[in-house]
Amino acid sequence: LVSRATRVARSAQQIASKPSVRPWLLAVTAAMFVALVVVSFRSLPEGRSVRPGLLAVLVLVATPSTLVLNAVQYRTMAAALGHRIGLRSAMRVSIVATLVNYLPIPAPGGIAVRTAALARRGSTIRSAISINAITGLLWAGIAALVAGVALLAEPDLAGRGAITAAVGAVVVAGSGVLVRRIGPHWRRVFVEMLVTQAALVLTSGVRVWISLAAIGQPASLGAALAISCSTVIAAMIGIAPAGLGLREAVAGGLAAAVDVPVAAAVAASAVDRVASQVGLLLCAPFTGFHWRDLTGNRAPADDRAAGGEGDQGGEEDRRSGVAVDDLAVDDLAEIPEVP
Repeated sequence: LVSRATRVARSAQQIASKPSVRPWLLAVTAAMFVALVVVSFRSLPEGRSVRPGLLAVLVLVATPSTLVLNAVQYRTMAAALGHRIGLRSAMRVSIVATLVNYLPIPAPGGIAVRTAALARRGSTIRSAISINAITGLLWAGIAALVAGVALLAEPDLAGRGAITAAVGAVVVAGSGVLVRRIGPHWRRVFVEMLVTQAALVLTSGVRVWISLAAIGQPASLGAALAISCSTVIAAMIGIAPAGLGLREAVAGGLAAAVDVPVAAAVAASAVDRVASQVGLLLCAPFTGFHWRDLTGNRAPADDRAAGGEGDQGGEEDRRSGVAVDDLAVDDLAEIPEVP
């Protein structure tokens, strides 16, 4: 049964990645997202109102924090392959990798952008895809581990939390085994990846927690962390562009398991998504982001200005770019899309 389910999932991912299907899939998931948002907000108890102050925190504090952590994560991935990348450049790649997921291109956009960017620096496509896969697997494991540990503090949810934490610990351990293949510095790389991913998972949970509070729904941080795992699940399914609509639906299902109203979880996930995209667009000008970086289907150019932002020796200046459309869709489709 597991084997059949895996084959079905793989076939669905491959179909969803076809150029002829992707635009229609984006339209369907966008419609699904709008429908979920409308229904969830109408289902909230009367008298609740959105708190603008908390929305400002989401846009101006939580989103930039997530962007910096994503940039640090990308720098760690690059360092594992022998590249040095400046923070500003890494932030620009992270912005493009996030926003391009909404475009109807024939591959998981964020993975393709990071893979192409690493390939421009001289890495092989295979090694770039591998480090993306390891990072995605570690992200999923830490998300389950952190959510499980947080739920242990809830007496009624301790059993579910223990199972979730155990599964997460196994996945994290498996990621460590894969990281060992990187080379003699694998311990340092693994610790950096572990710390960064844990910070990202916690930040994601805090964002959901703030989003719930912003719509007047009290919830524990443990429940918010569990609901934030909807991002991981939607990414692992890998069918909906940017998990649009799917993430919100999964959030509702997880909310029912942690005693949070389904409508509130769906609405909070939608608020978090919109606030995050607004925050990214506000941060973009400060990283040197250009609209052509998003629409040109190429990895964004790295900033090699003064201050040591480029690779040692500056060899990448002489390398040609790698188009996103040149990457193997079948290889990319099974990699969880990291945040």
